[in-house]
Parts: sequence; C-alpha cells; structure tokens
Amino acid sequence: RDLSDHKISRLSLGYYHSAAVSDQGIVFTWGRGISGQLGRGSIINEDQIRSVSSLQNTFITDVSCGESHTVALSSEGEVFNGEVGSLASWVTVTFCGRV
Repeated sequence: RDLSDHKISRLSLGYYHSAAVSDQGIVFTWGRGISGQLGRGSIINEDQIRSVSSLQNTFITDVSCGESHTVALSSEGEVFNGEVGSLASWVTVTFCGRV
C-alpha cells in the first residue's frame, strides 16, 4: 500500500529511513533497513512505502526515527522500539508510568 489513500498525521524523517503514521493509527516505513528499523522483520532496504504489519492491531499516534531504530507511541501510552533482534514483533518498552 502507498500513502495516497491515507491522511498522514505524523511524519519522521531519519537520516537513512523514514516513517509515517496515518490518522487511523497505521505506521508506514521505508528506506534503509540494515538494522531492522523498518519494523518488517528483516534487515533489507526498502524503497517501497509499506505498512508495518507487526503493529496492525495497535493504534499508533506518533513515531520517531533515529539513525538505526524507530520508536512508536500507541494511543494507550505504550512505547514500541524496533531494532535488530526485536523487530518482528517490536518490543514494548515499559516505564514506571504512562508517557
């Protein structure tokens, strides 16, 4: 899927990869994936903008791209971190309180 059918509410442009969040809470990623930062369970580069299926059951409200990782925030205050070794299902980062 591309972004033409979606209203984008958040956009993060990293140095090597990018991510967008639609107003329906869907995360899209593209770019360099060598560290698994695209959230697709692989470490290959992706020129195609595609949704992140591992987060499809979670309403995401914000996203931020680092140099080799991506962090997503859910509407419930959960923080998901995508990087090598944890990307196929993302990792829920637990804090003492809600974000």
